[in-house]
Amino acid sequence: MNGQLNDHSHHEGGYSRAGMVSAIFPLLLFAGLCLTWPRVIQGEVFSVGWTWLPALDVTLRFRLDGLSLLFGVIVTGIGFLVTLFAARYMVGHPHAGRFFAFLQGFMAAMLGIITPTTFSFCSSFGR
Repeated sequence: MNGQLNDHSHHEGGYSRAGMVSAIFPLLLFAGLCLTWPRVIQGEVFSVGWTWLPALDVTLRFRLDGLSLLFGVIVTGIGFLVTLFAARYMVGHPHAGRFFAFLQGFMAAMLGIITPTTFSFCSSFGR
């Protein structure tokens, strides 16, 4: 028995390199959103748009107001903490890179749901 109750051989200690690299994404987004906080509190609204399908006159637009900023800070802050936890937990796992790609993709989808300017785009974003 030698004092060991469970075999955790795939948990080698340290942090997963893929996890630490992918933690940069939510951390930078969180910092960027926090930098916009004072201006949004004063009532400024940020919006950005790109022509997506010019033949159909479809433009991809995102808007950052007070409510979307609040949810964005929550999503990126918790996303960063979850990524850090998973970076420790996934050390040595053969599919760690794939896991972190899906995790960051999920977080990006959450941000895409809270920031579009049109409901029709919001409802089609997750499809």
